[in-house]
Amino acid sequence: MVFNKLKKRTINETADELGFGTKYADDSSRIINKDGTFNINKIGSTYHLYHDLIQMSWRRFFILIFLFYLGLNIFFAFLYLGIGAENIAEAKTDSFLGKFSAAFFLSAQTLTTVGFGFYRPIGNGANLLASFEALFGLLCFALATGLLYGRFSKPEGGIIFSKNALITPFKSGFPSLQFRIANGHDNSLIELEAKIIFTILENHDGIVKRGFYRLNLESNEIYFLSMNWTLVHNINEESPMFGISKDELIEKKAEILVLIKSFNESFSQVVHSRTSYSATEFLWGQKFVLPYTFDEKMKTIFDLKRLSETTPI
Repeated sequence: MVFNKLKKRTINETADELGFGTKYADDSSRIINKDGTFNINKIGSTYHLYHDLIQMSWRRFFILIFLFYLGLNIFFAFLYLGIGAENIAEAKTDSFLGKFSAAFFLSAQTLTTVGFGFYRPIGNGANLLASFEALFGLLCFALATGLLYGRFSKPEGGIIFSKNALITPFKSGFPSLQFRIANGHDNSLIELEAKIIFTILENHDGIVKRGFYRLNLESNEIYFLSMNWTLVHNINEESPMFGISKDELIEKKAEILVLIKSFNESFSQVVHSRTSYSATEFLWGQKFVLPYTFDEKMKTIFDLKRLSETTPI
């Protein structure tokens, strides 16, 4: 599909306000990744452990917690052995493995403050170390509890986006850009607002720069997101996408940047969701199918798995 006559464009004067410079013209695959993160590797930034622990996946988080707990017990076990295995009650063995297991389980009981069981410290040195470990254990578990609360209380948008954006005819007679969103959680999102940016590489007097253009939508806000919302940009003469062919969009690394702002009733906070569609993720000559049906009681059945489902026009 080729649009009509190519419209001459100029660099958007407000491009810097979007957070991207016009000189962002490298050959990277995209500006914003599908998961909403920016496709940028920062060098020289300050590492913040708390942010990393809050943002990482649950699987990685629990693996790190387990490894830290295991490593801490091994460390204190060697300290107990350094004081002497004879200072651990019931550690009646001559093998190193037996002494180490006694010291390890003594450390685990002390660190978790569950109280001493079969093994217990004897002597001032072992008891002093056990006292310090119990205090350190309290601090560690308080920190772990705070991290768990921070992760559970972190507000999330919960927005899921259709896999592809469509270039499809619209009721105005012009083609249109369309994609769909839905709430992937069971909570309620209200007062949604969408902002869409079209970006493309442009040659100005031999200098390649990236232009950024805000796209007008048929509706850029809704009050409730009970099912899905199809966002539509009409590609008419006023659109910065007007007159650009499919091959040119791909060649000039065109990309659609999407920002959705909504109010999450579960967290009582405004949340944001981001994604992008590169030109290679545009589908031409397709339309979305209805993602919902009705049961025998005429109740609406909304299938999120069909959010990205399309059919040829």
